[in-house]
Amino acid sequence: MKTKQMKINLITLAIIAFFFAACSQSTEDKKSENADTTKTTQVAEKEAKFDVAVYYFHGDRRCETCVAVGDVAMKTITEKFGKDAKIVFQDINFDEEKNTALAEKYEVGGSSLLIVSGEKVEDLTTMAFQNAVSNPDSLSMTIASSIKTIKQ
Repeated sequence: MKTKQMKINLITLAIIAFFFAACSQSTEDKKSENADTTKTTQVAEKEAKFDVAVYYFHGDRRCETCVAVGDVAMKTITEKFGKDAKIVFQDINFDEEKNTALAEKYEVGGSSLLIVSGEKVEDLTTMAFQNAVSNPDSLSMTIASSIKTIKQ
C-alpha cells in the first residue's frame, strides 16, 4: 500500500513540476517577445527622424578595407550632405547588443554598407569593398548618387 501511495505522490509531484515549468517558459517567451517588440519600436522611432540613412554595419574586429568603407561613407555624408539633417550616417557595430534589432531587420551578417529610405534599401556592400581602398572617389560618387536616387 505504501508503494502505491508513493507512486501516486511522485506522479502528482511530476505533474505539478511540469505545469510550473510550462508556465515559467511561457512567461519567459512573453518577456522575450516584449523585448523584441520594444527593440523593433526603438528602431522604427530612430529611423523616422530622417529621410535617408547610410548604415555602415561592422563587427568588433575590422580589417583595413572595413575601416576604409566606414571612413569613405562618413566623409561623403559629411562633405556632400553635411547641412541636410534628414540624411544621416550611422556607424553600427552589430556585435553590440543594442544594435542587434537593426542588424536583424536588414538581415546583416557581416560588414555591410546600406542606403535606406523608408522601405527602400540599396546594398552597396560589394561595390564599397571593391573600391574603398583602391578607388575611394568612385565609392564616394556612388554613395552620393544612390542617396539622391533613393530620396526621390
